[in-house]
Amino acid sequence: MRQTATHKQLLKFLKSSQTPVSVDELLQHIHVNKTTIYRQLDSLCRAGLISSVHFSDRKVRYELTS
Repeated sequence: MRQTATHKQLLKFLKSSQTPVSVDELLQHIHVNKTTIYRQLDSLCRAGLISSVHFSDRKVRYELTS
């Protein structure tokens, strides 16, 4: 997997977060377009570096895998 600047920013932010993070929260801190965030999250999920968590409010949040 190629590590881009966005990829590194996402991992750094998720590592510093105490709770799973939504795409909206990521967009507030990482200033790229929404499509880029979704592509990077998908790539990181497929690589097993992060996982998606589904909550009752129907929002998907992301966290580092243990």
